[in-house]
Amino acid sequence: MAQRPDAPRSARTDGPQGNLLSSNGQPLPNTQAKKTNWTGFAKKTLWDWMQLLIIPFVFAVGTLWFNAQQANTSLEVGRQQHASDQQIATDQQEEATLNTYINDMSDLLINHNLRSSKPDDELRIVARAKTFIALQKLDGNRKGGIIQFLYEAQLIGYSYIDANGRAVIVNDTIINLYGVDSNQADLSQTYLERANLEGASLEGANFVDADLREANLRYAKIKQEQLSKAYSLENTLLPDGSQFPSKTWPIPGRDAKCVRWVDGNCMSQQEIERAPTPISPPPSP
Repeated sequence: MAQRPDAPRSARTDGPQGNLLSSNGQPLPNTQAKKTNWTGFAKKTLWDWMQLLIIPFVFAVGTLWFNAQQANTSLEVGRQQHASDQQIATDQQEEATLNTYINDMSDLLINHNLRSSKPDDELRIVARAKTFIALQKLDGNRKGGIIQFLYEAQLIGYSYIDANGRAVIVNDTIINLYGVDSNQADLSQTYLERANLEGASLEGANFVDADLREANLRYAKIKQEQLSKAYSLENTLLPDGSQFPSKTWPIPGRDAKCVRWVDGNCMSQQEIERAPTPISPPPSP
């Protein structure tokens, strides 16, 4: 049946992929709503996916690193605090040992007449034992304090060197330091003129600016370098039994021209004898 010329033409679906065609064969506009991807993943690239995975991973690693650093810092602070506490405890213990020793020795001197005791008296044995034990427990500074105390209390003897280089005892040695541990003792700026330190263990002891005039160091365990900065070595009896200055027991930088070290300058015996006295104040007596 023939179609009227003014009748509307029907659409056909002959087009590609089922698109609607007009009567003259042209595709009609697609008026159907396009489907949307509500997940938002359709346009994600590989790099986008990597970013989604990398960012949380980096964040997690950073968090772990930060926590580890905090833990290490806390551990180090704890260690330092522990070391500080230990040092304080050790210092307090050594101070208590020193005070106890001084009190005990003062009691032996004042109440038991230690200074007038005989060589074989048990009082001397007790005093030496206390000294031996105390010096083993103390640091260098406190060891130096004990030796200075013994010297001032006239308990380690006074001596002088005669013309033959022999040590002549002026005061009896009440406490013999032979073999006693005085290592690392700080004897800097000490006044030890004619002190009897025979056989004492003095390795590492500090003798800078120490006055050792006519001191007896025979058989003492000590190295030459330790005496290189002593204030005075006039007629000092050295560990090998020779008298300063010695060719058999040389001291670095010290010879007959450097008997006394004064304000950074060496003086010979002749210069000392010609100079006004005193040349300079002696170390703290």
